[in-house]
Amino acid sequence: MPDGLAASMKQRGCDATAQSETGWAGLKNGVLSQKIAASNFSVFITKDRNFHHQGGLLIKRPEVTIVLLDAVTLHQAARAVFIARFLNALDSEGLPLEPGLHLWPKNNFNK
Repeated sequence: MPDGLAASMKQRGCDATAQSETGWAGLKNGVLSQKIAASNFSVFITKDRNFHHQGGLLIKRPEVTIVLLDAVTLHQAARAVFIARFLNALDSEGLPLEPGLHLWPKNNFNK
């Protein structure tokens, strides 16, 4: 997941791993998808809009939850607010994290 989000989630007591901690930065989506499929991660959070098209992760591990954050165009200051909103929603609503692809916040996790 993005570094800023991982740090914020760790502060909330979540078990979170940033992309920079995995050594996977810069990998193409297909290779990244293979790494995730071979890992024990149950949730993968990304802001890469093309990941779910190019990676094929749900085919390799259909039990994985992919959360696509619609924050790719935000500037740094706005991104911090966006991350805070995501974490608040996670805290208050629990955000259903069923396996599959979820776009946040646009479809409100298919509710």
